Amino acid sequence: MFDHDAVSTESHSQTARPAFFTGFRKWLRLLLAPGEVVRMEKQLREIKQRFDLCVRGSEAGIWELDLITRKLFMSEQFKLLLGWADDKIPDIAENLLPLIHPQDAARVLKTVNDELSGGKDMFNLEFRLRGRYGGFHSFHTSAAVLRDRVGKAKFMAGSMSDITARVHAEGELRRHRLRLEKKVEAQIQDIKESEGRLMAAVEAISDGFCLFDKDQKIIHINSQMRRLHPEMTNMMAPGTEMTEIGSALIGQARDEAERDNWAQIIERLKQGVTEDELERSDGTWLKITRARTKSGDLIVLHSDVTRYKQQEAALQAQAAELELALIKEKELNNTHRQFVFMASHEFRTPLAIIDGSTQLLCADPANLNAERVLKRCAKIRNAVSRMTSLIDSTLTAARLDAGKVEVTPTLCDLRAIVTEVCESHQEISATHHIRHNLAGLPDQVMGDRKALERVLINLVSNAVKYSPQGSEVLVVGSHNADSACITVTDQGVGIAEADLPRMFSRFFRAQTSVGTAGTGLGLCVAQELVKLHGGYISVESRVGEGSTFTVNLPIIGPAAVAAETQSMSA
Repeated sequence: MFDHDAVSTESHSQTARPAFFTGFRKWLRLLLAPGEVVRMEKQLREIKQRFDLCVRGSEAGIWELDLITRKLFMSEQFKLLLGWADDKIPDIAENLLPLIHPQDAARVLKTVNDELSGGKDMFNLEFRLRGRYGGFHSFHTSAAVLRDRVGKAKFMAGSMSDITARVHAEGELRRHRLRLEKKVEAQIQDIKESEGRLMAAVEAISDGFCLFDKDQKIIHINSQMRRLHPEMTNMMAPGTEMTEIGSALIGQARDEAERDNWAQIIERLKQGVTEDELERSDGTWLKITRARTKSGDLIVLHSDVTRYKQQEAALQAQAAELELALIKEKELNNTHRQFVFMASHEFRTPLAIIDGSTQLLCADPANLNAERVLKRCAKIRNAVSRMTSLIDSTLTAARLDAGKVEVTPTLCDLRAIVTEVCESHQEISATHHIRHNLAGLPDQVMGDRKALERVLINLVSNAVKYSPQGSEVLVVGSHNADSACITVTDQGVGIAEADLPRMFSRFFRAQTSVGTAGTGLGLCVAQELVKLHGGYISVESRVGEGSTFTVNLPIIGPAAVAAETQSMSA
């Protein structure tokens, strides 16, 4: 619809006639007599009527461009295709060009100009035009060019078909194909990686592995199978038939008994038996396992079970012990999973508090007053204290498991230890009232100061954590001739009777602790540390009425308690 010099159009309505018909009529008047002109004009009107009929009956938009006069004819169908009003149909090229999609405009101009200057009489083009409401429609145009005797283009005409739906469908098809290609590529890569992992796993297993296809030829064999049968290394390769392998196994047997055993096993294989055991002449045992795949391939495993055969009697005697060990292992695995879950949750919360408070301090430091700074710093300190307590409990529990925690009893002031723990917790727990009455404690006991601090920190922090704001935590000390007693009483949520026997189990948390942060390590660690001192810890509680934890410690220290116990036993 354009030439390389310029493109112009003429405003058209429904009755607009193509420039071709107007020019042809002028030409007739110049060449023919008046009567002949009338006849020819009648024929021309009929031709025009038929042309208009074809234009109206076409679903495509019809256009014609006079490249000499630069007038443009555009059919009524354009208005229907694009929703243009009569007065909005472009009348000159400069009005049409802005309606072409910006990504298509340069290409359209270049294509039209190249086709006109290249002497072609027919060409096709696809581009997008803006409709009445701003959306773009995709069109396919087929254009024909009429040239004069010297080859100069005079007229261009063609049709415009709306291919928006097709373009959208093709685009969606391309996107779908691309998604499928990526998915197939990813699946192929996964299959390759899975195959690589499978081959690596087969090579890494301690059993001899051999895979036969449906024709009973080796597909794959691992190095362990060759190590189990070193005299057959050369023939254990892909492509070797199973019958050859069977004959070789019988032939390489060291005595008649072993040859008979191999012959029986090969016969049992033909009968579909899946498991066998073979004692070889050198005293070693092989377990032979066979399995069929869905595709009909055969997997054969040779396992050296000599050591297991030798230990079979001992293993049977230890069956009960192993069963208990298995139960303990399961409990340990479950405990480990619980710890990972709780620890990750417990670390996340204080870290979020520290990060949030730090961001607020850094966001606008110039406008922060002392009160806000102190408030944020207090939150950070509380979070750090919480993390430190978690780390200390975790490390202590790990050391207890490894047997690396030892108490070093020295004469220490138990009253001072309890007082310090209460006061430090009062500083960071301003919403609670921590009272203590320690007059009944002895002046000194034999104990490990740090271990006793850890016990009391766990008990006091738990009392605060599970008590409502404004409530009181009471710590009372007393003693008799042999032991010192410390009780920590709170006014908190209490503990259900069914949970009391398990309160000192690792990672156990009572039903009433739901919604309160904790790892379930504190009481377990406290109990172990008290036991290392030769003492014990107990709890009394009712739901909704608070809890009382009691620690009893021998005044003379754990070594003396152990000595006394041995003496009494003797």
